Amino acid sequence: MSDLPPWVRDIENQARGNLVLLVEGDSDVVLFRHFLTQHRPGWDVRLHIAPSSSKSRVVTGVTVHRPDWIGVIDLDEWSPDELREAVARSPRLRALPRFCIESYFCSPMELWTALPHVQRSRVNDDPQKLTGPIVAALPNWVAHGAMWRVLRQLHQTARLPTQKDSAMKGYDRHKTCKSCSIGY
Repeated sequence: MSDLPPWVRDIENQARGNLVLLVEGDSDVVLFRHFLTQHRPGWDVRLHIAPSSSKSRVVTGVTVHRPDWIGVIDLDEWSPDELREAVARSPRLRALPRFCIESYFCSPMELWTALPHVQRSRVNDDPQKLTGPIVAALPNWVAHGAMWRVLRQLHQTARLPTQKDSAMKGYDRHKTCKSCSIGY
């Protein structure tokens, strides 16, 4: 096991022998902890939730380094084909049925069921007091998510030249792409 990357060894040490649920980021850890605490009190006795810092690390974590771990990824960065391929590589890797885990906040009733009673009582157990502001903000969230998805795809498919490219073919000294007249 000494050939494991340091990030995997760190998670193993933090888990102290518990099963690991590997997620992408810190916000995923917070949300999974909250959901599990609401629905499975005592979960933390046997399970350690750890952020990996990326979707790729979740996949390699459960398919290459520690196939006994469980991995959860969301749908935000990869194409449907990439996601299917990744999930097919391990029976212990799951993709959330949402763009990202944070998108569960776009469905107020799902969020309402996850709230502890003390939080619900702060709005007099009235789900509409939670639903109203969320539904009002939803169009902006959807627009932001759509824009992020499009820009991310453009960024991933754009190929800007590097100095190692052969004589910067297609580009002049002023750093303008001759084929599309876009400066960079």
